[in-house]
Amino acid sequence: MKTRVTAYGACVTVSVNDGVLPIATADMDRMGDKWWLARLVVKKPHRGKGIGRELVAKLKENAGGFPIEVMPGGYDLTKEEQFAFYEKCGFKKVDENTLILQTKG
Repeated sequence: MKTRVTAYGACVTVSVNDGVLPIATADMDRMGDKWWLARLVVKKPHRGKGIGRELVAKLKENAGGFPIEVMPGGYDLTKEEQFAFYEKCGFKKVDENTLILQTKG
């Protein structure tokens, strides 16, 4: 599998492919003094293999010391499952809808 990080302006995209097709992607956008994690998706057959955590780690490496905020919702996992995933990745719950990950520059 190959991981690719693309940074352009106030956006960072991380994607993982199996050599041919993308199997996972994550995007974050810079908004003032924080990043907004807009999307993180891993195709079902590839879940549970650490790919999502790898995406978060790459985003964290590219955050320039600014925190990353996420509001889980949508897709095919429950809110509780999404919160559990992000907490395993080091995000801290801010309120009933939001998590934040502190980063270092």
